[in-house]
Amino acid sequence: MARDLRQAVELIKSFEGILDGDPATVNLDPYLCPAGCWTIGWGHVVTDPHGRMLKGTGNKELARAVYPDGITMAEAEVLLADDVRRFAAGVERLVKVPLAATRFCALVSFAYNVGIGALEKSTLLRLLNEGNIDQVPDQFMRWTKAGGKELAGLKRRREAEMRLWLSAETTAPELPPPAGDMAAMAVAPAACQEDTAAPEAARNDALLFLTNRYPEGVLQLEPGRAFVFDPRNNAPGNVVFACRREADGAIATVGRDQFMLELKRSPYRQLLFYIHGYSNLPEDVFGAAGELQRLCDGKSNREVLVVPVIWPCDNDLGLVGDYWDDQKAADASAISFARALQRFVEWRNTELNGQDAAPCLKRINVLAHSMGNRVLRETLAAWNKYDLASGVPLLFRNTFLVAADIENESLHRGKKGQLICDASRNVVVYFASDDLALRSSKAANFKNKIASRRLGHSGPEDMRLAPSNVFAVDCDEVNTDYDAAKGHSYFRSGRTPGRGGVVFDHIFECLRTGRVLLDDPQRRTMILRE
Repeated sequence: MARDLRQAVELIKSFEGILDGDPATVNLDPYLCPAGCWTIGWGHVVTDPHGRMLKGTGNKELARAVYPDGITMAEAEVLLADDVRRFAAGVERLVKVPLAATRFCALVSFAYNVGIGALEKSTLLRLLNEGNIDQVPDQFMRWTKAGGKELAGLKRRREAEMRLWLSAETTAPELPPPAGDMAAMAVAPAACQEDTAAPEAARNDALLFLTNRYPEGVLQLEPGRAFVFDPRNNAPGNVVFACRREADGAIATVGRDQFMLELKRSPYRQLLFYIHGYSNLPEDVFGAAGELQRLCDGKSNREVLVVPVIWPCDNDLGLVGDYWDDQKAADASAISFARALQRFVEWRNTELNGQDAAPCLKRINVLAHSMGNRVLRETLAAWNKYDLASGVPLLFRNTFLVAADIENESLHRGKKGQLICDASRNVVVYFASDDLALRSSKAANFKNKIASRRLGHSGPEDMRLAPSNVFAVDCDEVNTDYDAAKGHSYFRSGRTPGRGGVVFDHIFECLRTGRVLLDDPQRRTMILRE
């Protein structure tokens, strides 16, 4: 059952207040909070592309660049609601005893101000989880200082949170009236206070992702709920969850609209949706996506934001057993991901992205690895079949098909994979003939009497039959040097971990320029060498 967070929201609003950094403009702009952090709306901290908070007057231009057009009051409400849900998920994760709704809301307001990391280390939480409920109220009043000085605004906030906590034993208290001056505010979310470094670290490297894997427990679709993957359930879900993973591994749903809004307002110029291959658990995917993000940032800060797309597969049945189990999951994932694409198109026409709002100018790219190419192909086929009347729209600037585990005729005109070409400006196929994982795939596919070579082994069977926006890149010279075990995952680091190889360099140059570097433009091919 979803928690009612309205009391937490109202309490936070009453102390955070809402200011406008530039009253001369129509929308709300970033402003410096009393603790020196750039903030927007009701205490939403403005961060750089690495999740670090922007502090001080010297970062004014960077803060304005994150929100160049400011935000509307409606968008401020969305940001606050998402922040509250995120902190609620953190409180849910930390508290091990049952709590009344009012007490839960008091803790959410407290965590919003001091930070989840501070709550996690607090005596308040320890006493609560030990069952010493009667000692908790006094602990609120230990958090009234910032920079070593007691602040009247913090004291009033702690008193209000303590009253809300105690109201579980009586009746609901009156909330304090909204503070109209800076001194009455509780110096912004204290995650930006100097003595709460842990919450700041917890916000670094937060990762937005999509998944149709099921979570543990009862299925709940409300944004802001804690999300834990169910490792025993390999069945594709009928819905796609939009989630955020914090640096400490905690995951919470964020909701479709907020997910889209955060991607739109990201300071990154481009998005790269990463669809992983088979026999990958979520933590494997997060590791690969994190490496890819670090490599992109190393090339050019704020250029490419990596967004993983996680579909159900596992690694418990051995190579062949996993292969067939995962191939079924890849095919069955098509319906839910096709539905997500349709929702994206619908979202583009909502009030959050309509004519009265700044258009979303992000360039969208896709990188599909191994069996992730099957997920992409089947998704576009399902979308085209069930939702579209005149073919798929042009959505992607670049689509990178790496070690693709689909038939090598898939991109030929008239084949199902042509939809990938129709949806993309450039389609770049990276292949290697000595990819051992694809040799196993080819052998496994004999079961279904499919004798075709894999696209990731040979590239397109006949480039003359492929659309003119398809390009083939031969990686034979480097794939086993970069992935000695299988020669299959060669698109991230090269010989030195953490340093991109020539395949990654080629991918990033395509992202940066929108053009595909070739050594034989007429044949649309390239051989990569160090």
